[in-house]
Amino acid sequence: MNDVSRRDRDGSSLYLFLAVLVLLVAAGLRIIAIRDAPPGPRFDETFDALMARRILNGEHPIYFPENFGEEALNIYFQAASLAAFGWNDLALRFPSIAFGLIEVAAVYALGKRAWNRRAGLLASALCAASFWAVLFSRLGMRLTTLTALVSLGVLMLFRLHASRARDKQWPMGGAAGLLFGLSVHTYTAARALPLLLMGMVIYLALFHRAGLRKQAAHWILVIIIATLIAAPLAYYLVTHPQVEMRVEQISGPFESLRKGDAAPLFQYALAAVGMFGVRGGSEWLYNLPSRPVFDPITAMVFLVGVVVALIRWRARRTAFVLIWLAAGLAPIVLSWPPASTSHAILAQPAVYLLAGLGLDVVLAFAALRAGQFTSSFLRSAVIARARSARSNLHAEIASSPAESGPARNDRKKQIMTLHSIPVILGLAIVALNVALTVRDYVAWNASDSIRWEHQATVTEMGRYADAHPELHDVAFMGNAVDYYSPWMKVGNSLTSRRTDVRWFNPARALLWNPAGPVTYLLPFRDPNPITFNQIISDTLLSAARQTLDEKLPDGRPVFTAYEMADTAALHAQAIASGKPSYDFGGRLVLIGYEARPAQARPGESIRVLTYWRVTRVDASPLVMFVHLFRPDSKPVTQEDRLDVALETLHVGDEFMQTHRVTLPGDAQPGMYRIAIGLYSPVTQIRVPVEGSNRVEFDLVVK
Repeated sequence: MNDVSRRDRDGSSLYLFLAVLVLLVAAGLRIIAIRDAPPGPRFDETFDALMARRILNGEHPIYFPENFGEEALNIYFQAASLAAFGWNDLALRFPSIAFGLIEVAAVYALGKRAWNRRAGLLASALCAASFWAVLFSRLGMRLTTLTALVSLGVLMLFRLHASRARDKQWPMGGAAGLLFGLSVHTYTAARALPLLLMGMVIYLALFHRAGLRKQAAHWILVIIIATLIAAPLAYYLVTHPQVEMRVEQISGPFESLRKGDAAPLFQYALAAVGMFGVRGGSEWLYNLPSRPVFDPITAMVFLVGVVVALIRWRARRTAFVLIWLAAGLAPIVLSWPPASTSHAILAQPAVYLLAGLGLDVVLAFAALRAGQFTSSFLRSAVIARARSARSNLHAEIASSPAESGPARNDRKKQIMTLHSIPVILGLAIVALNVALTVRDYVAWNASDSIRWEHQATVTEMGRYADAHPELHDVAFMGNAVDYYSPWMKVGNSLTSRRTDVRWFNPARALLWNPAGPVTYLLPFRDPNPITFNQIISDTLLSAARQTLDEKLPDGRPVFTAYEMADTAALHAQAIASGKPSYDFGGRLVLIGYEARPAQARPGESIRVLTYWRVTRVDASPLVMFVHLFRPDSKPVTQEDRLDVALETLHVGDEFMQTHRVTLPGDAQPGMYRIAIGLYSPVTQIRVPVEGSNRVEFDLVVK
C-alpha cells in the first residue's frame, strides 16, 4: 500500500472519530436538562400526547384534523415512544431528539459526498451546535422528523448518482422514494417537496441530459414511490378541505399575490434572505425575537458557501443543495409570519451544508495564508490548492529522509501550520455557535413568554406535590382542564408522578373533600391569567388560608398554595337549599341547586349554582347544560360547560359549578323554567336522571 493510501485510511479513522465526537456534542445539547428546558409541555406537545394516546387505544388515522390539522407520522413515533418508555414528557420528546441526531449524521454524509469529508464534518458540527436545530430537537413536535427523512432521501439520491452498479441503483431509488413519501406525512412544510424533486429533474434535463437518460428509470421509480406513499394523505386533504385551517391562517402573502399584490411577497422574500445573518423572526415560540440563524461570523461563512455553490452550480450535488435551499425557503416566502424558522424547516439541512462548504473554503484559504489568495478562489480552486500544498510538503518530507536540522524542522512546522490553522479556526467557529446556543437557549427558556407557553408553573406545581407526599388531598386550579382544552391537566400528567391530584377551573367551579382538609395550588398566569368567579373567590377565601407563595429567584411569582382545613361549611352550603337529590347515571348526584337572584328582571344575568357529589369515577367526559325556557316552554338561552376534570376526582368529592344565563331585555314577566342536565361531548347523548334527562326548577321574572 502506498503512502497516499495509508494517509487516506488514517484520515478516514480521524474523521470517523470526529464525526462521533460531533454526535456526542449534538446529543449533549439535545438531552442535557431536557425536563427543565423547555420548562414544561407546550400546548402543541400536549395535543400530540393526546393524539398518541388515541393511536395506542386503537385509532390509526392518516391525518389529525385537531390542532388546526397535523400529519400523523411523527405522532405514531411518539405513540411508540410513550408505549416503550411510559407516559412522560421525555418519552414524548424522544423522537425529536433521535431524528435531530439522525439529521446531524446525515448532514455529515451529505457534505462528504457533495464536496469532501471536512466540509461534511463542519456542516454536521454547525447543525449539532446551532440554536435553530437544537431548539426543535428539544421539543416534542414533528419538525425534526421532516429534516431527518428528507436528508436521508437526498443522501440516497447522491448515492444513486455516484453508483455505477445498476443492481445497487434500484434499491437506492426505492429508498429515496420511500423517504420522500414518508416526509410528506410529517409537517406542512413538506408540501414544498415537489419543488425539490421537480427542480432536480429539470436541472438534470437542462445540464446533464445524458446522465438523466441513463438514470431516467430510477428517477421515475423515486417519483412513483413517493407519490404512492403521499397519495392517501393528498386524497384525504382533497376530500376534507375544511381540515386545512392552519394553511388558510398563514397563507397571507400567497393570497395577496393571487389578488395581484406582490408587495407582501417581496417583503417576505427579503425577510427570508435576512433571517440568516441580519434579523430573524419576531415570534417567541421558536426563536429569541429577531435572532438571526447565524452570528455575523458564521453568517459570512454561510454566504461564502452560497457564493461558492453558485460558482460551482454545474456540479450536480452542489446544484441539488442549492435547489433544496430554494425549495425549503418557499414556504416562508409564501406564508405568515415572516422569517419563520418553523416554516423554513425543510431548508435547514441545506443551510448547514452550505455553511459547512463555506467554512471549509475559508479554512482552506487560511491554510494557504493570506498572501497566496488569488482570483482562483472565484474559480473554486482554493480547496484543491490547499490539498496540493499539504501533499507537496508531505512528499518533500518523504523524499528527503536524510534531511535533518533546521530545514527539516521548518518543513514540519509548515505542515503543522497547514493542519493546525484550519483546525483552530474551525473549532473556534463551532465553539462560538455552541456558546451562543447555550446562552440564547437559557435566555429563551427563562423568558416570561416561554414559561407561559410551556406551562412552567403547572410543571412546578406538580413537582411541589411530588416532593410533599404528606399532602394527601391536593387540588390544582387552572383554566385549561376541561374536555375541550385539557392542556394544563395533560401537561401535569406528563411531568408529575402524582396520580391523585384533582383539577378544576376556579373561574366557575370549586371542589372539596367533605372528609378532610384540602390543599389548593393556584398557578400564576399559566397558560392565561385566571379570573376567579366572585362567588367562588368569596367561598374559597372565606374558608381557606394561604400557606405558600412560591417565587423564582428573581421574584417572579410561580404559584400560590391554600389550605382548607374544614370543608363542613361548604357541604352545609351545598345541601342548604333543601332540594331533593338526583342521581345522574350512578356517577354524579345533584345534591343542591339555586339561582341568584331567585327573582330576576329583564336584561339581568342569572347565576345558576349547582352542587354535586361524585359516586363513581369514570374517564369518559361530561358537559353540563343549563337551559332557560319562557313560560310557553320556548328556549331563551343556554350555557354548556363543566369546569372540573371528573376523571381526576375521587369518590365522595363534592363540587360547586356555576353557570350564567342572561334574560333578554324584552323578557315578559312570568314563571320561567331552568333545566339542568349532563351529556357526553363525544356522543352528544344525555345522562339519564330518574326517568328523564334533565332536572327543572322555577325562576320568577318580575
